[in-house]
Amino acid sequence: MRIKWLAISLLALSLGIGFGFFLALQYGGKVGATGPVAPRPIAPVCEPSAYRHPMNPAITSKTPAKDEMGMDYVPVYPEGCRQAPTEHAESPHTLTIPLERLQEIGVRFEIAKQRPLTRTIRTVGRIEIDERRLANVTIKIEGWIDQLKVSAVGDRVRQG
Repeated sequence: MRIKWLAISLLALSLGIGFGFFLALQYGGKVGATGPVAPRPIAPVCEPSAYRHPMNPAITSKTPAKDEMGMDYVPVYPEGCRQAPTEHAESPHTLTIPLERLQEIGVRFEIAKQRPLTRTIRTVGRIEIDERRLANVTIKIEGWIDQLKVSAVGDRVRQG
């Protein structure tokens, strides 16, 4: 009886795998695909139509400018256009995050420089006994220990 169920389950498994391979070959590995996917049109590269204040979208300028804190105005591109690639853009797949989104999530930028760390860090700690300096002597049989080469839980020992 047990062999019969094993044979039936193996047959069902092999039929399932075979059917899966059949579907993969039939549909070219694209199960559920309705046909070739049309490529998305690429938006033309345009120059910015205006520049917007980084903190106040109501303030705009026709030329690049800086606000009162020294931040560059954000370029605004016409609808349906994309930004021209810059010198640091490595490929068209480079991810760029708009400056206003970076400001919303609180990202701050600063030029890297070496300086001493003067910030005090307060934290909690726990004091424990050093098991290597702890000794517990219990005599159950008559005798002496001349040498003890381990003194803490977890120390490696070997025969002899």
